[in-house]
Amino acid sequence: MAIIGSLIKVAIDLKRALTSEPNHIEAQQKVLQELLKKAENTAFGKTYNFGLIILSDNIQEEFSNEVPYFDYHQLHDKWWCKVIDGEENITWPGSPVYFALSSG
Repeated sequence: MAIIGSLIKVAIDLKRALTSEPNHIEAQQKVLQELLKKAENTAFGKTYNFGLIILSDNIQEEFSNEVPYFDYHQLHDKWWCKVIDGEENITWPGSPVYFALSSG
């Protein structure tokens, strides 16, 4: 039984040695870029210049400079109320199938 445990440990160590760790910062930047591209033609994306942010050399810094912080009520009162009223392409392309209030 000890031999099987040793073989499993060797296999795990070998996998770690052969597999490179992903660059988490680059991965998050890529996701941000993809989300901005997807939402750039929404009312929210046009208001906060998603198209220009995508072209920036530092997307995350430009995003934080362009897009203000919203609490739930501010976001609801300025944007989501339009979605609830049936408007499309407000904060995300199209309109959501479901809209629900969550506790967090």
